[in-house]
Amino acid sequence: MTEQRLKNWTATMEAKESMAIIRAALGQHGVRTVRFAASDGRKRLDTLTFSLVVKDTLFQVRLIIDLARVEEQVLESYGYRTLTEVLVKQVYRTAWANLRDFLLAALALVDSQIVKLEEIFFPFVVADEQQNKTYFQVFEERLALPESQPRLLGQVTISEE
Repeated sequence: MTEQRLKNWTATMEAKESMAIIRAALGQHGVRTVRFAASDGRKRLDTLTFSLVVKDTLFQVRLIIDLARVEEQVLESYGYRTLTEVLVKQVYRTAWANLRDFLLAALALVDSQIVKLEEIFFPFVVADEQQNKTYFQVFEERLALPESQPRLLGQVTISEE
């Protein structure tokens, strides 16, 4: 069992509250249409979409939370054998809290003028409307990128210049 803890694993804020914060934060940055959807036809929302206007061109942005992967990570990291209803709800809260934190941090970079809004969201722009794929998904397929592997803290090298 890997000792890798998930950020926001003990989150108590319900997912709908994280979604409200996401909607408000994007709205403060000029995004007018924000939608949350369930990609698999189930009740659990796992997709955030919104429109982004860049130089008078409208782009569709889509971020999907892979709840099944988060559930697998919980089973592996915390040593659970099965997912109870309580764990499934916690995974949902954790996943949305992490997306909320990512977006708030990204928007803080925009506010600091370190990056532009479109730089942050470019990988998530829908590039292929027919196949409904983002630029990153197209990039990943073309380069046949390997699955990302978690790295142990001991493998990280930090250098200061």
